[in-house]
Amino acid sequence: ALVAWLAASNLENALREVRRRVTELDQRVMERTSDLAEALQREHSEASKNVAVLQSIGDGVIVFDQNLQAIVVNPAACSILGCNDQAVLGHDIDGVMGEAVNAEDQAIIRSLIESEASPRMGLKINWGRKILAVSFAPVRLPYVEQSGSVMVFRDITKEAEVDRMKSEFVS
Repeated sequence: ALVAWLAASNLENALREVRRRVTELDQRVMERTSDLAEALQREHSEASKNVAVLQSIGDGVIVFDQNLQAIVVNPAACSILGCNDQAVLGHDIDGVMGEAVNAEDQAIIRSLIESEASPRMGLKINWGRKILAVSFAPVRLPYVEQSGSVMVFRDITKEAEVDRMKSEFVS
């Protein structure tokens, strides 16, 4: 009877210890879940802010991944280039430029976008009938070891035309 009582007592103690640990683990899981939910909310909030900024700026922005595939394009870029986002997203830099950019400028753009230097030199190029001021910068992409590139451009066709007219007038 004593052996049975001791065994039952040890079993009760062991069960009490298991319950205590299960409760402790449940508490830790709830704390971690809460921490993760807060972190996800902060990340979502930050991403929403970035999207709002990107959608509202007047400069064209295209983000290329490490394989030079367009992964982000803002409405201003589509407006300046005269295309929709489907004509840009998923295409490489050569596909985005197409025949709108001459071969020499394409080579320069390709070398700048592939460059690891930061910040990268900006340039003026003819893109179809427009003149664009284009600059490049590296961008860290989530979950990828290599960086991508962001191409920012502004339509300066009117400014270039005014400059040309001033030069002609002066001469």
